[in-house]
Amino acid sequence: MHDAVQSLAAEPAAAYAGQRLAGAVRRSVSTQFHPGGTCAIGIVVDSRLRIRGVRNLRVAHASVIPSIPSMNPNATVVAIAERAAALLTEDVGGVP
Repeated sequence: MHDAVQSLAAEPAAAYAGQRLAGAVRRSVSTQFHPGGTCAIGIVVDSRLRIRGVRNLRVAHASVIPSIPSMNPNATVVAIAERAAALLTEDVGGVP
């Protein structure tokens, strides 16, 4: 556990301590530079990478991964891009 969070967790459960704990958590968490899930498939975008409720806009990068990956997402992003290219080709009547 992060030192700031651990020290605040030992304090009494007063409202002020709760606010300080929430602030310490917000300051100490990070994505480790592999963000994902901000446009997760099934939540923000559909299975064809189209943003729900927005016409003619697709997302083809790490943000469609449903959760933050624990490894470098490069290969996954390449696969997402290749799938997006195939989907776009299908939509314009080309051969995938």
